[in-house]
Amino acid sequence: AAAAAAAAGEKPPEPAAHGPAQAPSSPAAAAAVAQIIRGSSAGSTGAAPAAHPGAAVHRGAGASSAGGAAAPGPAASSTHALGGGSVVLAPGVTFMSGIDEDVDVDVDGVHRIASAPREHDDDFGRIQARVAAWLDDGHSRASAAADAGRPLSAEELEHTAWGLVHFSAFYNSTLSELPDAVLRMHYDAWRLRGYRVDPAELNLCATPFLLSAAAKRRVLAYEAQLQQTQQAHNAMARALFFGGGSPYLVLQVRRDNLLGDALAFLNQQHPHTLKKPLRVVFTGEDGVDAGGVTREFFQLTTEALTDPMLAMFTRLPSGEYSLSPNSLESGTEFRLAGLVCGLAIYNNVVLDLPLALFLYRKLLGEALDVFDLTAAMPELGRGLQQLLRYEGDDVEDVFCLDFTVTKEAYGATTTVELVEGGADKPVTSANRSEYVEALVRYHLGTAIERQFAAFAKGFLSVADGPALHLFRAEELSKLVSGQGYLDYDELRRATVYEGGFSADHPSVKAFWNAVRGMTDEQRRKLLLFATGASRAPIGGLAKLDPPFKLQR
Repeated sequence: AAAAAAAAGEKPPEPAAHGPAQAPSSPAAAAAVAQIIRGSSAGSTGAAPAAHPGAAVHRGAGASSAGGAAAPGPAASSTHALGGGSVVLAPGVTFMSGIDEDVDVDVDGVHRIASAPREHDDDFGRIQARVAAWLDDGHSRASAAADAGRPLSAEELEHTAWGLVHFSAFYNSTLSELPDAVLRMHYDAWRLRGYRVDPAELNLCATPFLLSAAAKRRVLAYEAQLQQTQQAHNAMARALFFGGGSPYLVLQVRRDNLLGDALAFLNQQHPHTLKKPLRVVFTGEDGVDAGGVTREFFQLTTEALTDPMLAMFTRLPSGEYSLSPNSLESGTEFRLAGLVCGLAIYNNVVLDLPLALFLYRKLLGEALDVFDLTAAMPELGRGLQQLLRYEGDDVEDVFCLDFTVTKEAYGATTTVELVEGGADKPVTSANRSEYVEALVRYHLGTAIERQFAAFAKGFLSVADGPALHLFRAEELSKLVSGQGYLDYDELRRATVYEGGFSADHPSVKAFWNAVRGMTDEQRRKLLLFATGASRAPIGGLAKLDPPFKLQR
């Protein structure tokens, strides 16, 4: 945009470290923006150019953000004692604790789940300080991303926008760290009431914003355990009366036909059967699958699905994957990709498959907007926002756009109408919002409709339990593919030692010294070798299951 503006004799716009895209300052600059829109629209979500260094896009003031919360008001009481199984949080509202002894629950944070009156000036000051810290953190990350010349992730973009507080600021650490037995009690009460709750009782499954992603992961694991146990019991009952059957989903595959064998087997299974614990057998290889073989299967399958020769996925500037709009593969392969993601959730496996956030929004049934498009196609998204903010009344003459998009695939170029008669419908000041919405629908919907329908069918055939909908899209993304940031000091502190090893053993010290001297890529390869994934699970490397272990 800067180069195009300069060529037109205009001063290039200053890149913003954060904040919304600015309106073009003149018709010449607007024409440059129109050129960007036309050029970016010709590609797909897999061919998006990188964002201008320093440029970030945000959900503006007044714009809705899925799952967002209103700004908090003055806080009420911050601590209540849990004892005797329940506690009154507010008149007529009780909380099930499941804990006999008294436990102080600190609900300090941006939100409050209690309403008892008290002096709150100091408390509210802490809230303001915490909000300010979040904003400073977001601005720092935006600046760091600008310096590195990379586009921000959708999550980073959203929480730096217009001073919005990141959703994780609403997590309550004490509630999130409650014992499994307590979370299970809340889930059971929620399930027994048909996934509805009594308004007079606070149920954590009805207030998921209070729980961290790691806590929700424990609820989901419990739901998976219930479903898998039920399927195992059913299998054993059938075996008792009719013979045969297994409490596990036993998948036998050949290494040289991995996808074909997996497709053939999984396509024959009933959705309930898919929720049984997975056990993998590689044809012609001895060994018992205690988890390692299953992880290797997921690793190899992910590598095969993302093979550029297969062209099922395309890589975005952020490093995330999107479904390829130009893929010639049948829906069967995309259904397998969805099945693999769903099976990974239910078998507690982290995949090396970071998918674009908008795909998870679609899986959860959330509406998409221009900010989701911007996260996938940064330059196009910023251009569209500048179109929306253009203050002149000569949009049609300056931008020279119509309701079409140019599609390029395998060397051929075609023009697709975004609406009926789109080629004869110019973009004007009055209909530019309609044009932007049509482009969002095309790039994030129509262009990948066949691929996403098959992917969603596979994913939801495994993972569409009620607990899944406790997650935000950002949290669901981390549930499937973990988090990219790796804290190896955290891993060292959580490592288990056996066979005479300890943290002070010379060999152990030598090992960690070697790890400290590794590059990031070498460390990821080490993690991949040990766990089958180069990404950390929700909660970081300290939450590896099973834990990282060093033994003789």
